[in-house]
Amino acid sequence: MTGDHIRVDAPPGGARSAHKFVIKMGQGGPMVIDMGDLANPRSSGQVFMGSSASTGAAGPIRADVFTGTLPSTTGRPVRRRGGGCGLLLGLVLAVGGIGIAAVVATGAGAWLLGQFVPGGANGDGPELQEIFGDAVDDVTSAFTNVSLYGANSIVLGDGEFAGALAVPGVEYGASGDQPTAVYVIDGETGKLAWKSEPVEDADEAYRVALAADDQHVFAVIDDNLYAYRRADGSLDWRASLSDKLPFCDEPGCLAAVDGKVITLAADGVVQAFDPAGEGRELWRATLDNTPRQVFVVGDQAAILDRDSDNNGLLRVFSAQSGEETEVRLSCAGGGSPQDLDDSPMIHIDAETGDPVVFFGTFQLCAARLDAVTLQPVWELDLGDTISRRSFSFGGGTLLDEGVYVGLTDTGLVLINTDAGELIATADFEDVELLPVFVRDGHVIVRAKTTRGTAKFELWSLAVTTGEREWSYVIGEAEPIDPPDASGSAAWDGDRRFSIATVGDDLAVTVFSVSNETGLTAEISRLNLASGTSNADNRVELIKPDFVTSYVLSVVDRSNGRIALAETSKIYWIDLESGTLANAWP
Repeated sequence: MTGDHIRVDAPPGGARSAHKFVIKMGQGGPMVIDMGDLANPRSSGQVFMGSSASTGAAGPIRADVFTGTLPSTTGRPVRRRGGGCGLLLGLVLAVGGIGIAAVVATGAGAWLLGQFVPGGANGDGPELQEIFGDAVDDVTSAFTNVSLYGANSIVLGDGEFAGALAVPGVEYGASGDQPTAVYVIDGETGKLAWKSEPVEDADEAYRVALAADDQHVFAVIDDNLYAYRRADGSLDWRASLSDKLPFCDEPGCLAAVDGKVITLAADGVVQAFDPAGEGRELWRATLDNTPRQVFVVGDQAAILDRDSDNNGLLRVFSAQSGEETEVRLSCAGGGSPQDLDDSPMIHIDAETGDPVVFFGTFQLCAARLDAVTLQPVWELDLGDTISRRSFSFGGGTLLDEGVYVGLTDTGLVLINTDAGELIATADFEDVELLPVFVRDGHVIVRAKTTRGTAKFELWSLAVTTGEREWSYVIGEAEPIDPPDASGSAAWDGDRRFSIATVGDDLAVTVFSVSNETGLTAEISRLNLASGTSNADNRVELIKPDFVTSYVLSVVDRSNGRIALAETSKIYWIDLESGTLANAWP
């Protein structure tokens, strides 16, 4: 950045998933630059401005590699139609109202006003907060703009506030402070359960990582690990990491494992902490490589690494003691030997916790490991009969209901991961496929046309043959779901879609942005067997404003609902009824 000139390029080191950048703007809010999908140069990135007074002082600017000058922050000239006295009077009233509210918001002002309000100080009438509380909250919040990083959120499991959404955010106050905090929001009630004590001067709040057990919500902010009590968000303890976390691939670099919390830092150091022991460090290990994932395998943490000879291996650590077990896999690969150095990908079986490992640069090899003994349950070598297509950031494969769905150079492959057997392969032309889930004998995949104008469809494939059963046309709307769109800026004319299950049906939700209608959601419930729509509903989320631009990410798709994070707000949409269930704040 030189003067008011900015240039942003993709980060070095192949960090393709790190597509969002934030440039702090002094006393104002940040400028966030969303580069889109860096693996796809046709995907448009975007830039949007924020300030302490507004969530967007200027409209977004598309940019694959953005270079240019800062948008002017000068407002549009006011059209004069007389009324100068009215304008002056309005300003006086506005300033006076803000001044009164500011006084009320202070303890001294509350006490003083309380002397003149019946029951306000020591009387038996209503408390001052009961009378002015909402007004004070509204006025003070006008000076604080909260930006939520929905793509970094988690849904809490068993424990206090189970099912609530935990999301990191930054407050941009009028004073210029930009503290980072964790917000836990109850989607059932649409109310804030708690907010953690803000952390001042966090350098990279957009990289906050979260995890949880039944007693704590854990947050890595910069190079510190914070443990907040699930009950009220109070800080239990804080511990120092060897370094910040890297830009991590799913499932991330922070995990709660067997009552302990495991971190993987950018310098390749693994650390284990005891939540019940005031965050005492239990053990640490230094890896030869700098991996970007921690997998939970039973009561162990598994990390892909390379040895000094650059051979791939899986290093598995006991969460309690740090005792390490090495797992090495290889296969003939049709005359071209393959091992864990060749594009490995791990899925964890949801029922057993067994890791199922797929590897091979162009061939396809696989193995299922017992979660306790780490010994192979089965091994599979498909040789060079199937040319596996590798993805750089974890997309393109799926393990669901005992079926692995992977992409090949010509289509996809289906494997029974219970028995370790090939089910079928299917070839398709002129489309890019992404498996979404497997349900009741149907493989649901997202298809994007690659000839002519890019359009999206939803397909159902038979799990036994891979043959297409039906297709549903979505059109030119772009996906908002991971792995290729974990968060997305949208403005006038843009449409984003998300896919979720609801009961025995499939829900396609299309979010539309328009200067005339604001932000709306159109929900179509599809019959899983036929692909026909059972119901169509439309929900108005945000009315149009001066600048119609939003940063959207879908943060939960469970229990028949979808949760949408929009810059500083969360919306819960009931997919069963097609209505807005709750919103916060």
